[in-house]
Amino acid sequence: MSKKLKEAMDSELDPDVTEIKLDIDFNKVPLDQLLEYCKHHDYKKTETDLEKKPLKSTEYEKFIKDEWECKFMKPLSLDQVAALLFAAEEMRVPALKELCCACFASHLKGKDVETLKKEFELADEDVDFTFHARA
Repeated sequence: MSKKLKEAMDSELDPDVTEIKLDIDFNKVPLDQLLEYCKHHDYKKTETDLEKKPLKSTEYEKFIKDEWECKFMKPLSLDQVAALLFAAEEMRVPALKELCCACFASHLKGKDVETLKKEFELADEDVDFTFHARA
């Protein structure tokens, strides 16, 4: 279940309340997809069962173990995956967020910087190639 929705439901004191207002601004389509994902998993899936990182393949079938999830994600464009990722982050659905991240990462895997700059229409000044060591 969405951690954000659960918190909102738990904080409601009136049992007759049938509507919960969430202060989130995103498109209805990814929200519908998020609900479809949650319903499919009976609102219980909190962790993903993806292939371990790093991804060994760009093919969804190779790293998404759940057949339904693979069919769910496969037809989505990269923009749709990004919108669903945003919805999963905002609604705090960690398993879906990780699934979206893996699908997005698989799209980037193996591509060089120049290819990605062209694909995402980035100019050199839009890209910071400075790497910082972790403390």
